[in-house]
Amino acid sequence: MIPEIRNALNDSSGLVHLLRQRGFIDLVSATVGGEKYNMANYGPLGTLLRRNILKQWWDLMVATQTNVFPIESPFLNSIEFEDMIKPTKSFNHFRSSLQKDCTAKYSQVLKLTNGKLPISIASVGTCLLTNGKWNPTEQVIEKALLLGTSVRTKLTLQNYVSPSSASAIHDFWLQTRLSWWKKFSRSPEHFSVTSVATNGNGDSGGKNTDEDLQLSTNSSTVQTLSIVYEFPWGQEVVESVTNLSDSLFKQLPQPEREAYMVKLTGKKAFLPACIECDTSMESVMAAWLVDAYHERYPSASGQKHKRSKVQQVLQLHHQVAPYQVAIAVCSSSSPSSSSPSSSIELRYVSENMEKSLKKAGISVFNASHHGGSLDAHFKRNDQLGIVYTIIIDHNTVTDGLVKTRSRDTQVKVSSHISGLVKELQRNLNAQLE
Repeated sequence: MIPEIRNALNDSSGLVHLLRQRGFIDLVSATVGGEKYNMANYGPLGTLLRRNILKQWWDLMVATQTNVFPIESPFLNSIEFEDMIKPTKSFNHFRSSLQKDCTAKYSQVLKLTNGKLPISIASVGTCLLTNGKWNPTEQVIEKALLLGTSVRTKLTLQNYVSPSSASAIHDFWLQTRLSWWKKFSRSPEHFSVTSVATNGNGDSGGKNTDEDLQLSTNSSTVQTLSIVYEFPWGQEVVESVTNLSDSLFKQLPQPEREAYMVKLTGKKAFLPACIECDTSMESVMAAWLVDAYHERYPSASGQKHKRSKVQQVLQLHHQVAPYQVAIAVCSSSSPSSSSPSSSIELRYVSENMEKSLKKAGISVFNASHHGGSLDAHFKRNDQLGIVYTIIIDHNTVTDGLVKTRSRDTQVKVSSHISGLVKELQRNLNAQLE
C-alpha cells in the first residue's frame, strides 16, 4: 500500500480501524500499464462475509426463480493476438460490466426453453472501473476503503420478457430488490429509490417526474430506478434496476438482429425487452457494514467523551455475519476446574458442541482453546459481528448447563446443553421474520 493511503487509514474513523484490525478489508495499490489502481485485500472475515452475501444474492436471484440460467465468462473481453502482445493497450480490454456477457448468451439460453419467454441470465464476475487516482486528503476515508476500489465483483441478472409485460416486471424486481436490501439492514429507512432516464447509450438524463416514468415499452428510452443508501458521506447508488426495453438488440445491424427475435405462433416476431438488476459485492458490503457499525457506551460510565470506554459492535444480520455463534470457556474459581482432567473434559464438550452446531447448519467460531477473559471474548466477538457466544464452564461438565450471551442485548441466558442447538435455531429463525 502506498504511504499516503496507509497514513490516512490509520487516522480514520472507528469503522475503518475495526475493519482493518479484524481482517475484513484493506486497500492495496497496483500499477498496470502505467496507471495506479486501488484494489481491496480481504482477510478471513471479509472473505466469509462476501461468501455469505453471494449466497443470499444467489438464493434470491437464481435458486428460487424460474428459468434463470447462470453463466461464467472471462475477465477479458474478446481480443486479438496482436492486442495481447501490447501490454499498454491490452489492459483496456478488461470489462467494466457484465451486460455484454449476459446478452451474448441470450440465443443459447433461448434455445434451452424452445424459444419461450420469460428467461433470465445471471452472472457474477470481476470488472474493472477506471475511477482515477485517489487522493486521501480530498475524499472521505470510509468511502475510499469501502467503495473506492477499481476492481469490483459485479452481480448482474438480466430478465428477457415480452415488451407488453416489461413495465410490470420492472416494478416487480425493483420491489424485490429493495426488500432484499432492507431485510438485512438494521436501519431500512436509509435505503430509498431514485429514478433516472437514459437515452439507451448510458447517458443520464437526470431525475424523472411521474409523467416521465410513464414511458411506452416500445420506446428505446432506458428507464433506470436506482436503489440508494445514505452513507455518512452522502447518498450512493448501490443497485440499478433498469428497463432496457429492446435497446440492447436495436443497436445491432438488421441481419444480426433477426437471430434475437422471438417468434410465437400466429403472432408477429418481436425483440424482447430486458430488465436488468445490477449491483456489486463491494456496494453490498459497504452498505451493510456501515449500517451494522455501532458504538456502544457502558451505562455505568455515563460519559460518551471517554473514547476508551467505547464498545465497537458490528450488528450484522445473522445470515451474512462471518460467524453466527462463538464458543468460549469461562475460567472458574472452582479448584476442580483447573485440573488437567477438567481441561480435557471442557475440550471434549466444546469440540462436540462445535460438530453439533455445524451439522445443524450454524456457522461456528470455536475460541474455547484461545485463552483470555470472557470480556475479551465478548469484545472480539461483538467486533466480528458474531450473534451469540456460548459460554461453557465446569457446570457444563457436571450439570450440562451452558450460558448463551446475545451480541445485541448482552443478556446471558442459561439452558441445558441437550436443547442448545434447537434453541439457537429457534432464535435465529425468529430473526427472519
